[in-house]
Amino acid sequence: MSNLALLFARVALGVVFIAHGWRKLIQDGMDVTVARFAAALSNITLINGISIETPSSAITVIAYLVTFLELLGGLAIIVGFLIKTVCILLTINLFGAFLLVHMSNGVLLVNAPFEGGGYELVAALGAACILLAAHGPGKISIAGTLIK
Repeated sequence: MSNLALLFARVALGVVFIAHGWRKLIQDGMDVTVARFAAALSNITLINGISIETPSSAITVIAYLVTFLELLGGLAIIVGFLIKTVCILLTINLFGAFLLVHMSNGVLLVNAPFEGGGYELVAALGAACILLAAHGPGKISIAGTLIK
């Protein structure tokens, strides 16, 4: 039963990541996605007031990396391939999104402006990734099939 529960959890989590990557790549397009990343990353202010300016070329690379991490990472989660690596990378991505975009908007997604929203979804996705990274994909997966 726990293997079936892991399968359902992986499919649900993977679909959410694929949907986010798809939105960035196809629905909004990479020009809009890069512009959104630029708004969040172009001038980062640290706790002590020091500002860090991120070069536009780095912002473009980060936007593409995140987009394809979400698309391919979501697929990898669904099939249960490289779960620990993928989930750790997605958790790092989500932590960045939490700090740079969502934290200042409060917990609830619905009470915040659409762009950026609250951090409830980022926290839930991060917790799910941490859980999968710690537990593994289960037996109903590529990894479970290969490791017998």
